[in-house]
Amino acid sequence: MRTLIVTPKGMNKLREQAEDLRRQIKELQGQTAEIMEVGGNQWHDNFAFEQQGVDLCRLNAKLQEVQEIISKATVASPPSAPVFKVEIGTRVRFYVGEETNPRDVIVAGYGESDPNNNFYAYDTPLASQLMKQKPGDEFLAQIGQTEENIYILSVQFAPEVF
Repeated sequence: MRTLIVTPKGMNKLREQAEDLRRQIKELQGQTAEIMEVGGNQWHDNFAFEQQGVDLCRLNAKLQEVQEIISKATVASPPSAPVFKVEIGTRVRFYVGEETNPRDVIVAGYGESDPNNNFYAYDTPLASQLMKQKPGDEFLAQIGQTEENIYILSVQFAPEVF
């Protein structure tokens, strides 16, 4: 797995997610005796016991995935002011093609996308094409199924990322 870049908020969210998964696993494991008793103290032909095993495997796999992300992650620092290029923690204003209204995107860390609030992780298709661009840059980018001309209007620090 490649090195992943997260913000401090993103790392805290990952750690909280791992702790929540550990809690769910412990809670599920604590139900084993009750599940066995309800099922006639048998593991075979006991749907609840089988389902618990499936649920534990799923939770353990998810916990392992989150722990691997945490172990591979580097925590980003806020960009130095003034900001001259698109990087994690910046707000980018740009035109796409012939559009007359500019778009705003906030570049966030790995797994921190929230399109409803214009947050896009640096490795998403759109944000990855914006990375390292500067105000005044114009370039062709793949947007959906079409290639569009992008013109960068401004780049500024986005404190809400950190």
